[in-house]
Amino acid sequence: MLLSELYANKKVELFDMINLDAADTGISKGYVYMSTKDASICTIKYSLKLNDKNNIVMTIPDYKIIADNLDDKVSKTIKKQLMKFAMKHHEKILHFWNHGTEFKNKKELITFLNSIKPLSTVEKNGAKKLELEYKRG
Repeated sequence: MLLSELYANKKVELFDMINLDAADTGISKGYVYMSTKDASICTIKYSLKLNDKNNIVMTIPDYKIIADNLDDKVSKTIKKQLMKFAMKHHEKILHFWNHGTEFKNKKELITFLNSIKPLSTVEKNGAKKLELEYKRG
């Protein structure tokens, strides 16, 4: 039986969103929010604090920023990292958006979540920055 069927029968409380923190995403500080299909387009949101109205909203899979009300200094860095995270995991984000309520059990959901890997230092900052640090060192 699917989790969505159990929810329909009131046998289980269903959560249709996930908050991923910096350890999950590799994005400096903050949280990335992913949800199941609750709107006409798939988006992910980034905010420094949970449930904060100050956030960045990006569409998937075209990676367009449709909302950004973070401080400009923070926003520039975070947008780059969010873009890299979205590009790395766009298939998983779309899968969760389309099928996030169809996991059969907790184990399936956890396996899916564990497949989302954080950005590495190279992915976050780019090879060029590491090369410059190596030359300085």
